Amino acid sequence: MRKKMFVIKLLLLYALLNVSFCSKKKYCEPDLLCWPSQIEWNDFDESLNGTLHQLSPDDYEQCEKQGDNAFNISSTGNGICMQYHDCSRQFCQSSTSWNIPAYSVEVKSVRDVQLAIAFANKYNIAVSIKTSGHSYAGSSMGKSTLLIWTRNLPEHLKTVDDVKQNFTDSCGTVFTHAVKVGGGQRWNSVYKALNSKYHIVGGGGLTVSAAGGWLQGCGLSSMSRKYGIGIDNVIDFDVVLANGSCVTVDKCTNPDLFWALRGGGGGTWGVVTAVHYKIRPAEPILEFYMNIANIGAPWYYTGTVDSWLEEWVKLSPNLDNRWGGYWTLNTLILYFVGSEEDAKATFINDFNKWKNDLPALEKLAVTTNILTADSYFNIRGGYQMDTDKTGERTINIASRLIPREFVLNEPEEALEHLKWMVRNGFFTFNYLLGGVVMDPSKDETAVHPAMRKAVWQIETFQDEMTNYLRENIKNTGAGFNHAWAKEPDWRNSLWGEHLEKLQELKKKYDSENRFNCWHCIGYQGDEYPRLQPEPSLSPSTSLEISSSSFMSSESPSSSPLLSTTLISSQVVSLYIQSSSLSFSSSTQSFSQSQTSTTSMPESFAPSHTTFISSTPSFPSIAASSSSMSPTKSPISPTPPSSSQAITSTASVTSPSSSAHLRVNSLLAFLFSLISFSFLLI
Repeated sequence: MRKKMFVIKLLLLYALLNVSFCSKKKYCEPDLLCWPSQIEWNDFDESLNGTLHQLSPDDYEQCEKQGDNAFNISSTGNGICMQYHDCSRQFCQSSTSWNIPAYSVEVKSVRDVQLAIAFANKYNIAVSIKTSGHSYAGSSMGKSTLLIWTRNLPEHLKTVDDVKQNFTDSCGTVFTHAVKVGGGQRWNSVYKALNSKYHIVGGGGLTVSAAGGWLQGCGLSSMSRKYGIGIDNVIDFDVVLANGSCVTVDKCTNPDLFWALRGGGGGTWGVVTAVHYKIRPAEPILEFYMNIANIGAPWYYTGTVDSWLEEWVKLSPNLDNRWGGYWTLNTLILYFVGSEEDAKATFINDFNKWKNDLPALEKLAVTTNILTADSYFNIRGGYQMDTDKTGERTINIASRLIPREFVLNEPEEALEHLKWMVRNGFFTFNYLLGGVVMDPSKDETAVHPAMRKAVWQIETFQDEMTNYLRENIKNTGAGFNHAWAKEPDWRNSLWGEHLEKLQELKKKYDSENRFNCWHCIGYQGDEYPRLQPEPSLSPSTSLEISSSSFMSSESPSSSPLLSTTLISSQVVSLYIQSSSLSFSSSTQSFSQSQTSTTSMPESFAPSHTTFISSTPSFPSIAASSSSMSPTKSPISPTPPSSSQAITSTASVTSPSSSAHLRVNSLLAFLFSLISFSFLLI
C-alpha cells in the first residue's frame, strides 16, 4: 500500500513539474502533457487525403544517401530532407542538435492544409512550411513542429494551353498573359510547361519552389533587370491563414497581406497554395560566359582578376537593362534578352576591348563562350535541362546588398573591397541587380528597401568575408533568401524600415504565432548562440492570470497550499484545452450537419471565408467545392457577424467565454485540493 501511495505521489509530482515547465513554453512539444495522444494523431491521419508521417533524426540517413541530387533530395524523407544537409540541425551548424519536426503532413489539397492548421491550433503546435528544402538558413524546418509539406499540392500549370489570356484581378487590371502555378510546383515543371513560348521571372535552381520561399522572400532571377524580381510579377496569392480560412489576396483585396507576402519572407504568413504570375512572350536570348583561369604565377592571376574587377566596377552600374545574371570575382554568367548585335553593342564589345589590352599571358587565362537561343527555356537546355546537383553538406551562405550609388560615387573604395576578397577567401556568388528592379518605390513591396537601390547582391561563404562586408558597407542590408543563419541584428538587416509594419501585420494575421520559422517575422525561439526563450504561457491558454499571481516560494506571503493550488490549476486548464471536448462544445446543440460555429479572434476575422465543418470527436472538413477554392473577399479588421462566422477546426483553440473559464477554475480548484491532500498523505 505504501509503495502504491509513493508511486501516486511521484506521478502527481511529475505532472505538476511537467505543467510548470509547460507554462514557460510558447508551444506544446512532444515531452509535455499537452501533446496529442497517438490515438489523436491516428484520427488526424485518417481525416487527410494526404499522408501524416512521424519523423525522427534517424530518418535523415535516407536524405544523405541521395548525395547532391536535388530532385531526389526534395522528394525523399517524408519532407525532412534539406538541400544543404547541415540545415537539418539548428542554425545550419553540424555541431548543434537536430532541428527535425515531430510530424510532417504531405498535403495534397487545400483541405489537407486547413486540417493540418486546425490540428496545430487545437493542440498549440508550432507549424513549419516546406516544399523542396532550399532554405539556406534552415527556416523551412523546426524542432517539434508540425511540418506542412506542400510538394504534392495540385500543379495548375501543366502545358502551354493553361496560359490565361487577358486575366483580370480584383482591381480590374487586365494582364495580357498570366499563369496559375501550384503551391508545390517547382521551376523545372513551370519552364517545361511554358517551353519556348513565354518568359517568366523564375528561379535558377530547377527544384526551387515557384510559389514558396523563393518568391515570398524576394525572387531573384537572371532576368530581374529586364522584368523585375519575382514579387514584382505576382498578380495574386491563394493562401490558407492561421485561422484555417483560404483567401485570395492581391493589390485590391487584402492589400496589406499582399504587401507582406511580397518580400516579408516565406513560412510565416500562411500556406500559399497557388499564385498567379504575369508572363511575356519569349524573346531571343543570349548567354555570355567568361572565366579567368589560374594558369600562371599567382601574381599574374591576381593581377588579371584585379584588372577585370576594375573594369566591372565601371561597367556594371550602367549596363543596359536587358543584361542580367550572376558573377563571381573571376567569372561571369550573364543573359541578354534581345539580339546578338544589341548584346555586342551594349557590353560584349567593351569586354573584348578590355581583354585585348591585356598582356599576352594574361589574355590566355581569359576564356569566353556565347550561346544564343529563341527563349530562356532553350538556353537552359530545353527538355534536356540538367538535373540540379545542389545538395551539399553545408553552405554557410551570407549576403550583402551593395548600393549602386556607392559604386558610382566611390568606385576606388568599391574596387578595394573586391580586391580584399580576392586575397582573403576569394569564393563568392553574386547577383547583378539594378535595371527595372529599381523602378518600384521602396514601399511598394515588403522587401528590404536596399534591394531597390542595389547594383549587386554579394554572397559570401566564409565568416571572415561576411563580417568584413557588414563592417565596411554601411546603411544597407541583406537579402532574406540568402541571409546568414547567424546574422546579428537580423530583423533590421533583412527588412530595414519595413520591420515595424511587418510585425504589426504578423499580429493581425497570426496573433498566436502559429507559423514560426528561424529568423522570420514573428520568430520565437533560441538565437545563435543559444539563448533561453522568455517564459510565457501557451498562446492557446486563455487564463486571465497575471505573472504576479504566481507567488514565488521566497515570497513571505506565499504558502505551499497556495502554490500547489495555482500549479494544479494550470494542470487542469491545460488538460481541458488539449482535450477534444470542452464545456462550451459539450453544452452546444449541434445541427443535423454537426457543424459548430465559433467567432475568430479580431486580428484575423475574414468577412467571407472557406467554410470548414467539425464534429465533436475529431474535426473533419466537408469535401465541398467551397472548401477547395479561396474567396476574394477582404479580411475585415472587425469580428465577423454570426452569418459570417467561420465553422473552422481552427476554432478549437483556447475557450474564451467567461462561463467556460469559471467552470475551468472550479474544476482546477477541486483538483488542486485533491492533489494537495494526496501529497500530504
